[in-house]
Order: sequence, then C-alpha cells, then structure tokens
Amino acid sequence: MDDHNAQALRERRPASSKAFYPPNFRFEVIRSFEDDGRLFMHVAQNPDGQENWVTMSLIDVGAEGAGVLHQVTTPVRVTGNPDHTMVGGPRLITESAARTATKAAVREFVDTILVRGETDRFDERVDMIRFRSHNPRIPGGGASLRRLIEAEQACAEPLRYLKVHDIVGCANYAAAFSTIEFRGRRYEACDLFRVDDGRIAEHWDIAEASDERLMASNDRAI
Repeated sequence: MDDHNAQALRERRPASSKAFYPPNFRFEVIRSFEDDGRLFMHVAQNPDGQENWVTMSLIDVGAEGAGVLHQVTTPVRVTGNPDHTMVGGPRLITESAARTATKAAVREFVDTILVRGETDRFDERVDMIRFRSHNPRIPGGGASLRRLIEAEQACAEPLRYLKVHDIVGCANYAAAFSTIEFRGRRYEACDLFRVDDGRIAEHWDIAEASDERLMASNDRAI
C-alpha cells in the first residue's frame, strides 16, 4: 500500500479500533490501488497462526469516512506449484498504463466471456502466450482457462455470473466484484486482472459462499 492510501486509512479509523485486533493477528497487503475514492486491497491473512486466508476488499475512503463496500474472504488453497498461489505474481503497478483502457479491457472480458460465455472471442481478450492464472485449480495458461469455461457451459448447473457490482482499476490492474452461482449456490466473488497491451495477462480470483460470509477483523474495524 502506498503512503497516501495508508495515511487515508489511519485518519479514518476509529480510535477504539484496536479492540478488534487479536494480539497475534498478522496480515500482508499484497496489492492495493485507489480508484475515485475507493481503495482496493488484496490481502494475505494469518489471523491465528494456524490457518491462512486471502481477502479482496473494496473500501470507500471518501470524505464521509471509510467503509467496506465489498469484501470476499476464502481459505488459501494448498498447492505444490508456487506459480499458482492465490497471491503470487508481480505486484508493481505500471504507472504508464491507462486506467480507463485497463478497466475497459476488463469490462469487455467480464461481459463477453464470463457473463455471456462467448468463448469464441476468448483469444481476442486474452494474451494466450503470456497469460497466467493464480487459481491453484487451473494449471497452464490461457488455453486451460478457456477449456474450463467451455466445460462449465456444458454442466447441468454451470458457473454463472448473476451480477457484476463494481469494476475498479488503476494503471494496469482492475478488479471486478460480482455475485455468481455455482452448482446451485450463490457466492460473492472477486476477479483481479493484470492487463498488458489491452489483453488479459494475469488473473487472480476468490469466492465466498453468500450464506457463510465472514467479516475479517481487520476490515470490521474500519
């Protein structure tokens, strides 16, 4: 998190918020950026020293005070391949990239591929050579993700994006918060993308069952 965003949170956090933090609570901000008064955070958590979690949050840091707009938390999926961790990959923001172009590319991918399932246009939206997924269940590159989406379309209860609530971005990163349906259950989900030359080059995603929502202690205090 850059100094500006960290200071914004410090100024808006209630003085009594320390009461919400367990004494051994540990977390690391992996990626963060601000878009029009809203702060996106990709966080790795180890609240009790025993179990690891990943959270993606969208926080309003506007003039009226900070508040959580969206939050998705999920346990870390154990994998033997470090390239497919849920927080791995580059962290630096390419400042020369245009926010509007990045958000437009992500919006087009989400609407065309994830919502409408038009996989015949997948190669237009994704850098098939350099693409990397950080979902431990999706090995390989862009072709693997395309095959997974095509296989889902053939299922009796396929993965469906019911509503895209927000898309926020900064430079070469953009995140989409959505409600999805998978095997008859509803989930809150977040997809984070890195865009390179107008195409999706990297993807992180997490989901949390809507009926099992947890409020992470670090966000509850905001």
